[in-house]
Amino acid sequence: MIMMKKISLLLLLTLFVIGVSAQNILFPTQEGTVLLYQQKNEKGVVERYIRYTITLVEETDNTMTISYLIERMSVNKEVISKQLGRVHIRDEKMIFDFPEPYIHINERVVMSGSFMELPLSMSPGQRFDDTEKRIRVGGSIMIVAVVISITNSKCSAIENVIVPAGKFRSYKITQTINTLVVQMGRHTSEVHAISWYAPDIGLVKRIYSNENQLQNTRRELVEIIRP
Repeated sequence: MIMMKKISLLLLLTLFVIGVSAQNILFPTQEGTVLLYQQKNEKGVVERYIRYTITLVEETDNTMTISYLIERMSVNKEVISKQLGRVHIRDEKMIFDFPEPYIHINERVVMSGSFMELPLSMSPGQRFDDTEKRIRVGGSIMIVAVVISITNSKCSAIENVIVPAGKFRSYKITQTINTLVVQMGRHTSEVHAISWYAPDIGLVKRIYSNENQLQNTRRELVEIIRP
């Protein structure tokens, strides 16, 4: 169950080109850009802040790779943990790597598959391919296997979204995220996500709810700092 909580946290942290201009990319493309988010629980109370900082943008003939630092912070904005994330833009898609978790030195991590993919061009009603990420963590004591499947992905609308950082014209995307953790038994969870992405910014707002739609958390963009 401890591993399930860690994976769920990483999902919340995460869940973000040749001949394509930056305005078509649903993520910042300039190094030094900072996005600050607040996360609220089902009662509307701020639980934490999350900060994304673009650290490196690399381009080759076929791929653009955007590396960014993810910092999870307390309500007082004290940094609690850090992860590294990457977005690869190629073949008319944005391919999100699963954030690299903190792993003890004696543990080996093997990852395969794709965590999340979004097309660079989308329209309301368009459905996206399912993705599956497999993670195997092997230590000196036990092995933990994790499978994260993202299904039922769809662009349901293009609409204006108002958050503390301002008003943004955004793509509304719905998804179902299923997680299987094998560690001293099998543990499963299902989360429904509604996300709004804006060009050259990425995630503007996201609402997570469990399979019964009884609990939800909300993440909203609070501030954008550009170099």
